[in-house]
Amino acid sequence: MEHPAGARLTFALADGTPESQSHDPVDLTIPLEDQRGKVANLPLSRYGAPLKRPEIDITRFGLWERNWPKGAHGPVLETFTIPVADFAGIDAAQIKTIRFVFDKAPVGSVWLDDVGFRWSP
Repeated sequence: MEHPAGARLTFALADGTPESQSHDPVDLTIPLEDQRGKVANLPLSRYGAPLKRPEIDITRFGLWERNWPKGAHGPVLETFTIPVADFAGIDAAQIKTIRFVFDKAPVGSVWLDDVGFRWSP
């Protein structure tokens, strides 16, 4: 079966690795498996990498800022959109499993949210 027109895997991802821990940009493998057991893998780096956590002010009040470490960090989730057609060899209408395999770096962590599909008519 052909890929449904405009089918895209979407998810929000942020680099959660502490800045004190030196590391390369976040990368991982994304395998999709269809109902027949066919698997196609793509690296996240083909579509970009999440930005490192930025330094932010927690409040507008200096008095309160003393309660948190200088340069506090918060996650900034970025939305990634990957065309399902890029996962060659699988039936996009019969996807059974989505995985995120952390096999590209020896250290690091991520925030992951809003995993799903978008289908255009």
